[in-house]
Amino acid sequence: MENEHNLPEKGDTSTVYVIGAIVVVAVIIAAILLWPKPKAPVATPEPQAPVAQTAVENKPNFTKLSCEKQWYNPVIGRPQFYLSAEGGDINSVNATECIFTVTNGENVVLTERANAIFTPAPERGGSRFTCTTKAVELPKKTGLTLSIVVKNDQNQQATCPAGALNL
Repeated sequence: MENEHNLPEKGDTSTVYVIGAIVVVAVIIAAILLWPKPKAPVATPEPQAPVAQTAVENKPNFTKLSCEKQWYNPVIGRPQFYLSAEGGDINSVNATECIFTVTNGENVVLTERANAIFTPAPERGGSRFTCTTKAVELPKKTGLTLSIVVKNDQNQQATCPAGALNL
C-alpha cells in the first residue's frame, strides 16, 4: 500500500467544528465588549423655565370722558376696514359720538361718525363705550393717520392718540 493517505477519522472532524464555533463565539463576544461606547453627554444643568406671571393691568377709575384705545379691522376679501375706539366716562350718558378722521398728510381722506355703545363698568366708577364705524374703503399702500374725537351730550370732549395706519 504505497498510496496510503492519512485521512482524519470522522470523530476528529467534529472536535474541529466545535473548537471553531467556540472561537467564533469568543470573537463576537470580544467585539461586543470591546466596541467603543458612545460617550455620555456631560451633565449640564437644564435652564429653568421662567415662572409664568400673570400680567396685572391697572386701569384707573374714570374721572372724565376718555378714549383709551383705537384699532381697525379689515373686511376679508374687500378693500374695506372697520374703524373702532374704546374708552370710558363717569356718566352713563346715551348720546356719545365718535368722529373718525383719516388723513393723508394734510389731506382729509375720510370722516366717519359712529354712536357709542355703553356697558357698565362699576369697578372703574363709570361706563365703558365702544364705537365702530360701518365698513369704509381706504386707499392701500399709503401712509394714513387715524385721529378720533369723542363727544358726549354734556359738551365734554376726548381725543384718542393719533395712530398711523399701515394698510
